[in-house]
Amino acid sequence: LKDPLPNLVTVEVNPNPPPYSPPALERPDLGFGEIWEAYPRRQGGNSRKNAEASFRKAIKSGVDAAAILDGVRAYAEHCDATGKTRTEFVKTTEAWLNGRFWESDWSISLSRPAPPHRQARRNTALEGLEELERRFANNAPPTLRIAG
Repeated sequence: LKDPLPNLVTVEVNPNPPPYSPPALERPDLGFGEIWEAYPRRQGGNSRKNAEASFRKAIKSGVDAAAILDGVRAYAEHCDATGKTRTEFVKTTEAWLNGRFWESDWSISLSRPAPPHRQARRNTALEGLEELERRFANNAPPTLRIAG
């Protein structure tokens, strides 16, 4: 008769293995809690469960949690500066993570030029103010014109 298990190998097992440490992707202390706390609050739904799944997906793809946290902090500052915090205009955390918005520039530029249609309105308003200043400079009472 032939041996039914001819290729068996003997393996020694360590009787005192080190305690199990899950891979980094399975660890709950990867920083999502800190990201969740730093993320700007919004009006409307914002699923923590879905956001955490998106966070884990980003980490699994090789993104550094610190980079996400830095982006969240910059986005929170942007939302505060633009008055969006606690409004529906704050992106859901899930959408923000899936859109990789930590890679966006959230800096606030105070000298950002107005869009052309707004600049034209500003110019018209400034011209009207300059006309009033000229009239008051000559001590002439302002006249009210009704367009019609």
